[in-house]
Amino acid sequence: MKYITSICFALAMYALLTSFYMTAKAHLAQALMTYAWDKRQIEKFSIPKPPWPWADFHPIAKLSFMRFNLSQLVLNSDSGQALAFGPGLTAANTVSQHGDIIISGHNDSHFAILEKLKIGDELQLETLNAEVLHYRIENLQIIDTRKNQLQVYKNADDEQSLILVTCYPFNGLVSQTPYRLIVQALPMTYFKET
Repeated sequence: MKYITSICFALAMYALLTSFYMTAKAHLAQALMTYAWDKRQIEKFSIPKPPWPWADFHPIAKLSFMRFNLSQLVLNSDSGQALAFGPGLTAANTVSQHGDIIISGHNDSHFAILEKLKIGDELQLETLNAEVLHYRIENLQIIDTRKNQLQVYKNADDEQSLILVTCYPFNGLVSQTPYRLIVQALPMTYFKET
């Protein structure tokens, strides 16, 4: 009995220390990515650099959710390694026929905020060139990736959309799901012109 108690205590301590380690690692990663982003913004014309030497990604934009006063750095990749540290630019951007900006993220971390978004919410995207783009959410949809592909609502002026993608449902029991929440936002210039 004494050994079982000691083993249980040791396992509990290991789990506790591991969670502190993961939290500290996440905070350090965010600080390093913010430093890399700020340094890039100051040195305007430098080539983007990874936040730490062995990272295979770097921040390329800052996405802000205006109603929540929340900003997140967007990484240049949506690889598994990159998504552990933040939302990433989806590889589909290179083949998007409309030039839409597609950003994906995990629904249990950086993109958990997507659950709270509503049509009409405003988003802001700051690019590497310090250009600030303003968007308003126009469409929310859930798709089954086994049956449907991403359908982008296009307005009459064929404006470039900002599309945010995450797994659905939120807080699900299964992490692997074929469902995706698609949040589509149109440029604020579209709303000012109409």
